[in-house]
Amino acid sequence: MADLTPDLTNFEQRKLTVEQVAHLFSVSNPTVRRWVKKGLLPEPEKYGSQTTRWDGAKIKEVFDQRSA
Repeated sequence: MADLTPDLTNFEQRKLTVEQVAHLFSVSNPTVRRWVKKGLLPEPEKYGSQTTRWDGAKIKEVFDQRSA
């Protein structure tokens, strides 16, 4: 069976999907979106009407703060 774990190698140098951000924090996709609304995560970048990505470097900063 294929491994469905997102590849997060060098994630701080990439643009991340909601699924990748959720996996990184071990939460659901809706939780990622709630955290953005609460200001706990940065706003994603919009690429068209249905595509959003998070700056991996900004997510790494949040992840490192939460892990400390």
